[in-house]
Amino acid sequence: MDRQAVYIYKLPDEESFTGIALDVHMHKGNLRYFDTNRGHEIQGKITEETDLGIQQCA
Repeated sequence: MDRQAVYIYKLPDEESFTGIALDVHMHKGNLRYFDTNRGHEIQGKITEETDLGIQQCA
């Protein structure tokens, strides 16, 4: 995971991508990121990460 990269994300119940995520990182077991509106924090862990970025969070 690269905190300087810009990621696109899709929520599990959505059909298409929801938005962009900036400053993506783990902090005390939570996934943190900013979108164009505000900061977000989701409890969970990275379950798969590739050279192209994060593939799945749980």
